[in-house]
Amino acid sequence: MKNVFKIRIKFCFALFALLFLPCIAKSQLLISQYYEGAGNDKCIEIYNSTLSPINLAGYTLQFYFNGSAVAGTTINLSGTIDVCGTWVVCDDNSNATLLSIANQISTAAFYNGDDAVGLYNGASLLDLVGKIGCDPGSEWTNLAPGTADVNFIRQDGYCNGVTTSPAVPCASNSFPSLIGSNWYSGSLAGTADLGYYFSVCWCGCPGLTLEPTANVTANSVASIACTSAQILWTASVDADNVIVVISTGAITDVPTDGVSYNANVTFGAGDELVLADGQFVVYNGPGNSITVTGLTQGTNYNYAIFGYDGLVIDCEENYLTGGVFGSFTTITGCSSTTPQITSVMYNSCNGSSEGTDELVIFQNGSNPINSNDMTIDLPNTTWCNSGCGGNTIGNNATYVSDLNAMAGCVLFVFADPIPAGATVIIFTGNPPSSVLDYSTQCGAPGAPFYVLFLNNSSITGNFVNTGTVPKTINITFAPGVTDAVTYVAADGPGNVDGATANFDEAGNATYMTSTGCVYPLAVRLISFEGFNSNGVNKILWSSGAESHSDHYQIQRSLDGIQFESIGTVKAAGESDAQINYSFDDKFLENQPIYYYRLAMVDLDFKINFSESISIMNDQCLITYFDYQLNVKLNNKSSQNFTLNVYSTDGGLIFSTQISDDIQIPFNYNGLFIIEIPELRFYQKIVCF
Repeated sequence: MKNVFKIRIKFCFALFALLFLPCIAKSQLLISQYYEGAGNDKCIEIYNSTLSPINLAGYTLQFYFNGSAVAGTTINLSGTIDVCGTWVVCDDNSNATLLSIANQISTAAFYNGDDAVGLYNGASLLDLVGKIGCDPGSEWTNLAPGTADVNFIRQDGYCNGVTTSPAVPCASNSFPSLIGSNWYSGSLAGTADLGYYFSVCWCGCPGLTLEPTANVTANSVASIACTSAQILWTASVDADNVIVVISTGAITDVPTDGVSYNANVTFGAGDELVLADGQFVVYNGPGNSITVTGLTQGTNYNYAIFGYDGLVIDCEENYLTGGVFGSFTTITGCSSTTPQITSVMYNSCNGSSEGTDELVIFQNGSNPINSNDMTIDLPNTTWCNSGCGGNTIGNNATYVSDLNAMAGCVLFVFADPIPAGATVIIFTGNPPSSVLDYSTQCGAPGAPFYVLFLNNSSITGNFVNTGTVPKTINITFAPGVTDAVTYVAADGPGNVDGATANFDEAGNATYMTSTGCVYPLAVRLISFEGFNSNGVNKILWSSGAESHSDHYQIQRSLDGIQFESIGTVKAAGESDAQINYSFDDKFLENQPIYYYRLAMVDLDFKINFSESISIMNDQCLITYFDYQLNVKLNNKSSQNFTLNVYSTDGGLIFSTQISDDIQIPFNYNGLFIIEIPELRFYQKIVCF
């Protein structure tokens, strides 16, 4: 009954949505073809995109001649347009071929290429060619070859009529919706396709499309934070779109064919696959990544990616329900719930372009941030999107692409709202810095970096890099949510290129400079893992690059939340080679599981934390015999663990909770992968 109830509910909502699609609510009818041929060869084609036949009583065509704001001709339409049908109205002096396909012929004066043509329902304007009250000269010229002696046909993806005369000055190009995405030029010969029009605007469901033949590939999870994570995938070549579903439990339901799902990047805000199943849609579209927000720190999440074909919503969707599955665990130890300014480069690394080569970095807290809610007060300037004039905050796709090209990886992304837990760089220049080397940060803790750009082309600087007068940066992130930091240039490296102030959570400043214009974060980790051997927990990690690094603190926790330092290991300082490190935790208590993380400290005591890992004192053992899995936990715990069993293609066979030795019925044959994500435990098992 659960699934049936869901389908009935979705279909009820689907019908409601179809009856009120924007193209129906705004226009009902639209002008699908404008034929302005030689002499009196003039015809207008009207298209019905609704679910019902339309009686044309009360509908009119009105022609505005030579810039007049009053219609010189009004043609009262009569008859009925079928669903998805057309209605062709022609001048009675048109050629015989055109008259043979006309639904309605008028003896009234018709338009020329410089006149406006309006379609009305009573006094309501449904669609318009041109601009009322304007004489453009000989024709409207926005789209070649212009509207004189031409046959223009509406693109089949155009669903909404022009319901307001354009608010632009009168000129030959004052018909701004005459563009290639809305219209194309056809032939004037023969009947010129009059009476035949196809549109993807809704006028009935053609039925399910064919199901895709292949799932997405190479799915992974990046930039896992306390309350957000980025899911990436490579789209299948034969699927129109994918939907991504995420849940704190196993993904057990599948999307329903012929049903469209509303997505929301905030976990819990999108549609559920089945009513009240807790499996929320976070993405629905043609892309290849999504950053999910609103997650809970230290929590395991499962996700599934389903490809589908079909472009007509709540109609054509045909899902490849095999899906691709994965999981991740958000990190713990997030100490701040509000955004914190962490770093300010107040003296350009370049030295000659102060305004465009400075930056501010902040760490977002537990809530997403909308850029329109922000006000950024720098020592010399203020920036916001309402009340700051041209000093605005926003995105620039070209700058993001350029920065990623310089880094050599996808290191920078833009999102609005900015996800919770994100590391954010505010670039104060237009264009932003082109000299800092970000390559060492590819894959670093906190990456990718989210970006904001100030609309600033001045090279005179937003900051002050000399003197003893304290300078303050204050950012309002949302109403009532602010952070402010203060630096004194003379307390730092002075007027030295790349001078930077780093701030702890209390706002205390430490100073450094960007040596060699290398972005000043210290360490990029390649791996971090651990295991128990003969009563000793061995911690292993590798760095791929280090800049300005001083030492590692090894921190331990019994609950995965509260960590304490149990030792230090000296860091390399400066290196672009892989370096392997290790630490032995020999002083263990009688605990079944320990959690570890690294605090990476640079020479100026700026700290970045790694993700956390867990180690059981003795490893879990899983065997298969006589159609059952035998799970042995050598040290028992009151904690529940998740046991997932996957097929070799990544499909989730089943998921269950365990806290003790257990025997699980398993009537499957083949090779399987068993995962206990809380323990970072993986085991292959063959069942025959």
